[in-house]
Amino acid sequence: MHFLVIPFKMECSLGVYIMPFLIQKILQAVVSAMFLAFSSGLSGKGALLLWPLFGAVNQLLAALALLVISHYLFSRSSRYFWVTLMPGLAVFSMSFWAIWSQCLLAIQSNNVVLLFLNGILIMFSIMIAIEFLKFFPRLYYQFQKG
Repeated sequence: MHFLVIPFKMECSLGVYIMPFLIQKILQAVVSAMFLAFSSGLSGKGALLLWPLFGAVNQLLAALALLVISHYLFSRSSRYFWVTLMPGLAVFSMSFWAIWSQCLLAIQSNNVVLLFLNGILIMFSIMIAIEFLKFFPRLYYQFQKG
């Protein structure tokens, strides 16, 4: 019977530490979502302004996943890494273009919140591109060897 008590005690003590952290993160998410939704006024149309940005971020995440898979396949010396590399580059370039166009629209409409979020996303996109360019010389030298 003792073997049942120890996991239960451990589970309860972990719950004491995890629940406040979980509640804090949920409250942070709710407050930030309310801030973004009502950033353009009490109508709540701020979320509609962020919807195209959400689509671009979603595609940027998909491109990042494809590029990471390409790097993994290349490191495993698989010749099929092109299957994920080419779509990854295409999706990355399109999502970067979408984020850039959203940034230009935010400048035209003087929306500071959207401009700030777009600036962060452009910095992340540039960092992803720099990390990929560090990988590219190894790709070039592999094809020089044959």
